Amino acid sequence: PLSDRVIARAVASACPVALVPCCHSLRKQPPPPPFTRSALEAAAAVLGQPAAIDGFRIASLRGRGYSIDLRHIPADISPYN
Repeated sequence: PLSDRVIARAVASACPVALVPCCHSLRKQPPPPPFTRSALEAAAAVLGQPAAIDGFRIASLRGRGYSIDLRHIPADISPYN
C-alpha cells in the first residue's frame, strides 16, 4: 500500500514523515518489520483492521527511533481518520 511505501522511503532516507493513511486491508498489508502476519491478523481480530495496521506502523516507526505525534481528522471531514 502507498502509506507503507511512503514510510519505507522515509525510513530508508532517515527523513521525517507525515501521512494520513487510508485503505486498510489485511489482504494487501504486509506486516511492518519486525512483526509477523499472524501477529497483525491477531491484533486485527481484536482491534479491527485499521487500528491494528496503524498501530503496527506506529510501533515499527517507534522501534526505528521515530517520535510519533498522532492526530485525528474530525469525523465530519473523514470518519476513517
